[in-house]
Amino acid sequence: MFDIGSVLPVNLGLIPWVMFGLCTMLTSVGTLGPAAAAILAPIALRFATKFSVYKKKTAFM
Repeated sequence: MFDIGSVLPVNLGLIPWVMFGLCTMLTSVGTLGPAAAAILAPIALRFATKFSVYKKKTAFM
């Protein structure tokens, strides 16, 4: 299976901030805040599980 860590050095502390940035971009385009969070929450929690990042931190972002 393809692993992103083998190709790019991943700074795990940036994953919550990337999700925050994506949510900010969706909101600036016109999506309502709760809708943007509902779109990104499953993706963020999947990344948190895969890369063993603190899930609450990812969910709060």
